[in-house]
Amino acid sequence: MISIIIPTYNAVPYLAILLEALEKQILTDAEVVVIDSSSLDNTVEIARSHGVRTLSILKHEFDHGLTRTMGAQQA
Repeated sequence: MISIIIPTYNAVPYLAILLEALEKQILTDAEVVVIDSSSLDNTVEIARSHGVRTLSILKHEFDHGLTRTMGAQQA
């Protein structure tokens, strides 16, 4: 299985475009995990509307490596 881990924070301008592009790819047995750092916009709602696994963390818990590791553990 392929897991695509996407950390986000206020990603409204980009997230829907990214998820739509991923949906068009011919990826079999793939999952998308979005880890959001308490966005102030509709990032989480957009991720959920695309049916991807969505986790939320507090903004101060974000760490480049640890957040991606968390995503890999959830995959």
